[in-house]
Amino acid sequence: SMCEWVALESEIAERSRLTAAYHEQAELLAREGVDLIVLEMCSHPVHSPLIVEAALATGLPVWLGVSCVRDPDTGRLVGFDPPHIDFDARIAGLASSGVVVINVMHSAIGDTADGIAAVIATIFSSRSPSRTNWSENTLV
Repeated sequence: SMCEWVALESEIAERSRLTAAYHEQAELLAREGVDLIVLEMCSHPVHSPLIVEAALATGLPVWLGVSCVRDPDTGRLVGFDPPHIDFDARIAGLASSGVVVINVMHSAIGDTADGIAAVIATIFSSRSPSRTNWSENTLV
């Protein structure tokens, strides 16, 4: 399992350093023989794409965990951790990356249900039927 929280906020500006750290972590897991990589709590606009890229570079299957929350001011579904960006936008960018599973985790029950609905809608709108080997019924 990898989590984007391993890097400090002050390191966000140093994209090359983050990229190298995520690749090192992913490569270490792959070298030690893991069967797949599970990414947790991925909702950050800088960290998430970098950690997904590093995990996918290993050639292993990658499962993506995302968390969401209802913004109290707007009522919109947003990523759980700051910056609270639009959840649909975050999912759209990550769903097409090549991850094989997207899991909604660590969210309130109602938000989880809405998050799952957003993931399903995004997957079915972004993947051609030939790349989707399951039906919406398998996710209920």
